[in-house]
Parts: sequence; structure tokens; C-alpha cells
Amino acid sequence: MVLAFSEALRLGTGQRLTDEKAQKSAEKRARISEQTDLMSARLEAQGIETWCAPHDPVTVLGELSGLVERECQKRRHIMILPEVARAERAGLVRDLTYFIEKHPKRGMFRYGVLTAGRRVQFGSDLRGRRRWLHKNITRWVDEARSRYDVEVIFRGDEYTFKIGDLLNSGAHFHVNVAYLPHKRLTRKQWAEFLSWTKRRLGGVHWKDNGRLKDVRELVKYICKLGTGENDKTGSVGIDQLSPQDLAWFHRETFKAQNVACLGSFGAFRRDLKETGQRIAYIRGHLRRVDKCPGIPRATEERTREAGQVENVVISRQLPNHRFGAVAEPCLLIMGYNPEPKTEAGRKGLAFIQSCQDQSRGWAHENDPDYIFNIGTIITQPDLCAPVKQGHYGSGGVGVSPTPPGAGVVKRRYRPVKRVV
Repeated sequence: MVLAFSEALRLGTGQRLTDEKAQKSAEKRARISEQTDLMSARLEAQGIETWCAPHDPVTVLGELSGLVERECQKRRHIMILPEVARAERAGLVRDLTYFIEKHPKRGMFRYGVLTAGRRVQFGSDLRGRRRWLHKNITRWVDEARSRYDVEVIFRGDEYTFKIGDLLNSGAHFHVNVAYLPHKRLTRKQWAEFLSWTKRRLGGVHWKDNGRLKDVRELVKYICKLGTGENDKTGSVGIDQLSPQDLAWFHRETFKAQNVACLGSFGAFRRDLKETGQRIAYIRGHLRRVDKCPGIPRATEERTREAGQVENVVISRQLPNHRFGAVAEPCLLIMGYNPEPKTEAGRKGLAFIQSCQDQSRGWAHENDPDYIFNIGTIITQPDLCAPVKQGHYGSGGVGVSPTPPGAGVVKRRYRPVKRVV
């Protein structure tokens, strides 16, 4: 059953996280954001652009909290950046978990790990090693289905790193795969399949890890962040690589197909795209949900007056915990102005306020104890691209240089009004 977008909004608004979960989530987001800035600065120092061209500022407005974030630039879709990888992984985890939960053979999915032999030294041909292994996997996928009726539904790349002496430093390339035996194999047949797989893939280490119990064991980040200390194997996080090694790794993996959704799972994801649907958590359960309907063209044109864009609502997001422990829908708005100067802007603001009123009603319906504030004006930093000269400030006032060798990216902030 597909849940209508409006019904998903109603059911999800006002759902709460515990204080502990909210704190952990905020700390995790902050760390990922900090490490993304750090890695972005290192890539920029090597001449690699990590930001898209500036665009008209878009404001994200929390309908219950009234908190806002302004975005004037987006990051390029570089999968090694933690913020980009996190967004990609979250969608994959939801889709694959839902797909398996609804599958009639959900208890038979298994996963394995392939390791591409020796470590690839920094500066060597990692792209060629990956291309060779991917071709082998493609042939293995086809033959596994025809010979043993085993369907491979997912392939995801993962890299680990070691730094140190020349011989032992470099990137180790792994591939995580999920597969489904469509018929029960005898112990002898299963041993034969595993043995044949190892021979067929040739020159790689292969391990079957048993039944797939948690999709997050399979769908991992392309690279892990460091903990400040080497792990038991001596590996380090991608954020601990030097600017030169990080730039090499980016060039060797950029635009590579790091994830492949295959077989029936690939067909499932294509169907989601064609029908304008997505998988989302609603009250703790994964549901198939219609995406936000588009804003009518006439409404958008009406809000453009004398070349000034005010309060143009681009989209409405499903309830999330972006601004706190209470789940709330968010509006994406171009030219957000709580004190509009144009008639179109005033109409746009009225629509925004009607969405906020609607969300407050839903929150009270789902949690009668929910309390909201009205009319509070708060200021929130405006997120822009890092200042390349290594300076930061507020509106150009109080500009200070970044200490030499600090390795920390400072962001330019501007005060922005937000209304609860």
C-alpha cells in the first residue's frame, strides 16, 4: 500500500526522539560536517573544486520550530565527502531494508565480501584494479544465476587505508555483495557454489558471511572516518590521509559506479523512480510514500513581481529531526522574507504560515502535550562555501586569519531571521 504524501506528513509530525538519541544524532551530524569541511579544504588545496556554482539562496524552514538554514551553494556529488556519502547511504539502507522485509524469501538473503588481493599503493592504478574486479563480478553475477539460481542483488565498494612505509601504505579495495539463493541448495551444492565462486572471481579473497540480518552490515560508507587511532589492522580513516593522497584517491574513484543495485532490487528502485515514490520511516516503520507533488507553475509565476522573488515555496519535506528532537516537516523556500515587500511575497508568506498552522495541528493530534511558541525571532548562521583565503567573519566585520597549519575550514556566516 502506498501512503499519500499528505498522510505521511500528518502521521510523522510531532514524533519525538529521546533526549539521548537527539544528542547523539546532533553530535554525529556535527562531526560529519566538520570532517567534510576538513576534507573539502584539502581537496581544494590540490585544485579540486568541491562546491557547485553559487545559486539563489534557498531557505530550509522548520514548520514547528521556525528555525531556518540558508544554503547558497551545494557540494558537488563527490562520494568520498562524508555528507554526500551519508545521504546516499541512508536512502540505500531504507530501500534495501524495505525490499527484503517485503520479499517472500526474506530469510534467505546472504552477504559476502570480496577483497581485491594486494593493497594498491598511493599513486598507482586503483581505477584499473577496480575495473578488472567489477568485470569479473559482472560475469560471476550472470553465471551464478544461470548455474545455481543464485541472484545477486547488490554490490557496494569499500576502501580501507594504511599509511606508513612505502611498501605497506595504500588503499585496500573490498566489495560487499548481497545474494539470494532462489532454491535450497544441499550442503554439497552450497560448498560447490562457494568453491566455484572463489575460482570464478580469480585472484581475490572471498568470504561468505552468512545470512543478512542487518542491511547496515552490507551497505557501508565507501570509506570510514578515522577515530584518531589506528584500528586493530592498522587502518586509518580517509580524513587522516594527506592532501596529496586524498586528491589521488578522489581522481581514482570520481564518477565510478561505487554501488550497483542489481536484479530484482534494481528493478524495484527503478519502479520507485518511475512512479514518483520513495521509502521513508513513518512512526518507526518503513512505508512506500508518494513524493511531494510539484508546485503549480501559475503559483510560481505569480510570486515573481518586478524581478523580486519573495517566499516562493519550492518543496515540502517529510517530517525529520533536522532542527531538534521533535519531527517536523520542512519547507524549501526561495527568497524567504518574513516581512515581504511585494503582494506576491505576502501571499507566499500566508501559504507558509498556513503550512505551519497545519503542522501544529498535526503535532497536537499526535502528541496532545506538544507545546509550541509563537512569534519568537531568532538568528541562525547562513551556510556558505568556505572562504578560500582562510578568513572568516560576520558580514565582513571582525575578519580574522586562520592560524597557519590549523587545517580547519572556517565558514562565512551572515545573520538570518527566523520566525517561530
